[in-house]
Amino acid sequence: MSPPNSLQRTFTGIRGTGVTDARSGRARATTGLLRAIALLVAACGLLTVCTTAASAATWKWSKTYALPGSPHGIEGISCPSASLCVAVGNSGSLARHNASDNVYWTTNPARGRSAWHVAALEPELQPAIGPAGEVLSGVSCAQLARGVDCALSDGFANLWRTSHPTGGKRAWRVSVPNDTGLLALSCWSAWCGALDAYGDALVTNAARVQSDLTVFNVPDGIDQAAVACNAAAFCAAVDLTSTVTWTEHATKRRAVWHFANLRGGSDLDTIACPTIKLCVVTEGQNSGTAWIGVSRNPGEGVGTWASVELPASLGPSVYTVACQSASLCAVGGQNFVLTSTDPAAKLSAWQRSNVPFEVENLSCPTATECVATEGGGDEVIVGRLVSSHR
Repeated sequence: MSPPNSLQRTFTGIRGTGVTDARSGRARATTGLLRAIALLVAACGLLTVCTTAASAATWKWSKTYALPGSPHGIEGISCPSASLCVAVGNSGSLARHNASDNVYWTTNPARGRSAWHVAALEPELQPAIGPAGEVLSGVSCAQLARGVDCALSDGFANLWRTSHPTGGKRAWRVSVPNDTGLLALSCWSAWCGALDAYGDALVTNAARVQSDLTVFNVPDGIDQAAVACNAAAFCAAVDLTSTVTWTEHATKRRAVWHFANLRGGSDLDTIACPTIKLCVVTEGQNSGTAWIGVSRNPGEGVGTWASVELPASLGPSVYTVACQSASLCAVGGQNFVLTSTDPAAKLSAWQRSNVPFEVENLSCPTATECVATEGGGDEVIVGRLVSSHR
């Protein structure tokens, strides 16, 4: 096969697949070198981000609005349904002794700032291990058969849970799962998967920590990671290298985590796995080159990964990915959102829409609605998929 050119490149496969066993750091190598899959390039460029007259629908974005409470940055947002969004951020100053970790919620994000509420997780709600002003690092809410379950994490060690996220600060119960700062969080049903600063993957429910395993060999700690879990008890994670790790049985006491090195992706930043048959990763927050990668069968070590390099006109950075289901995924970057209704089958066919800020967090509660937040700021914008032919 001839070398790929600048308009046709892939993650050429999985190298060194194996399993990681509880904190041992040992890997048992298995065979596997995935066959490269070439990408068909659309006429309007490597990534189809142009809107054509034949498009049946397009994304329309609301005016931006700021959250109340003047957060320094919105660290995460989770919208498990069209009638609930929960966000986290911090405000105030440690030097002035008025710092607080804030949780925000709304039952109608399209109504704007007035529809949001804010509560500060005051120091008295934190266990003794957690100082005031510790920055919240993530939020994840799962839609249950009846009700919802939400979790918050911070960069120290605290994990908050509630089944009543609209109930204010006293609705949140706090615990310390493993005394290490939590960097990423993803919840399903009553379970949550999290990554800490030392490469450990935690799986916990409301009652106990089910497992706490080292999946990334990072003895000096890491400053960024991402994890994605779904209702099949499948979790996958990335750690700012070319490594993807996953387990198909996350709720087992000693879950086995497999790992793979994706050739062509050296700085995997974020991941979303709406089903056991689909994972989407992004690269570009620190590498200077923006990519979208897709696996159509991530639960198997021989699953095929393919990727597309984003056009230079979009800039070198992407910051987030969110998938409402296998029928809608969205990627946020420098003043744009890319969406696809069929990411597994049409890797190159993502629709671009422009937004007025860098999108650091995304959540899509339905197949026709996404909520985006500003990186380093306090603004929110709501997008809806509307028909072009009325």
